[in-house]
Amino acid sequence: MSDYIIVDDNGIPDSVINSLEITDAGFTLACRLGAARGDQTAITDAVAEVLHEWDDSARFVFVSALTQLARDLVPMVASLAKASTGVDWHAHCEAMLSDDYDPSKVDGGGAG
Repeated sequence: MSDYIIVDDNGIPDSVINSLEITDAGFTLACRLGAARGDQTAITDAVAEVLHEWDDSARFVFVSALTQLARDLVPMVASLAKASTGVDWHAHCEAMLSDDYDPSKVDGGGAG
């Protein structure tokens, strides 16, 4: 993995961060968000911890977490949803982006 030099607004080196540390912190954040089960306090605490620990570099951890969620966890959840309920999670996500989302009109409302 690589080290990245973070520069300030004037281009002056400010800090060095390791990409493996960012990936690990992003994975931990992604898992904590998943484990929060919608508990807003747990979500806020996880985000606050990243902000506190990583300060100006927190944005890299957030991007890492989002990337890992999209690449790894979302497809796994989608597969589990399809197998257990027949709901095409990806189709519902696409439909939710439209102005007239009606769950009953997407994949037969989970009928497969």
